[in-house]
Amino acid sequence: LHLNAQSRSAANEGSIEVQRNPTYLNYTPQQLVEEIFVKKGGCAPVSNVRYTGHGWNGNRWVSTENRGLGHFHKGRSIFTMEEGFILTTGKINTLEGPNSKSDGCLPIDPKVITTDPHLKSMVSSGSGITTIADLEFDSVPSTSNVTFRYRSGSEDYPKWAGTNWNDVFRFFNSGPGHSAQIN
Repeated sequence: LHLNAQSRSAANEGSIEVQRNPTYLNYTPQQLVEEIFVKKGGCAPVSNVRYTGHGWNGNRWVSTENRGLGHFHKGRSIFTMEEGFILTTGKINTLEGPNSKSDGCLPIDPKVITTDPHLKSMVSSGSGITTIADLEFDSVPSTSNVTFRYRSGSEDYPKWAGTNWNDVFRFFNSGPGHSAQIN
């Protein structure tokens, strides 16, 4: 599958640009993490990159619209990060503004429902996790201080707040010297 960044019109004024750099369109999750997180972020090398989510079958991208991992650039927006990668349970191409759709979510995909105990511990009893975007990798820092810049957002907030349909976001940091996973 070859993805084409040129087939869409330009991003709206004030919006970030999603999946528009042809360099990154066909990158695997491993390549995205290495190029954006390691090279541009100045991080130590990574290994064991694993992505579970929409559009990825474990070997290649199978969808251009239902993809859950990709590249963004701040474009003409006032977004504080110049570029990075996006991880979403929805359709990555719906993330450019303005948000004029009532629902950018994807239908439940049984292949990407999680039984991860760390995520399941964050939802109320009787609730399940029905969509997931999970990016994991190993990295050994070369300095004593590590910084991650990220933003979390939700298509569902506040519409579904306080119901059995809530978004869960969790950032885990673990390794030698940690008695448990740090969130």
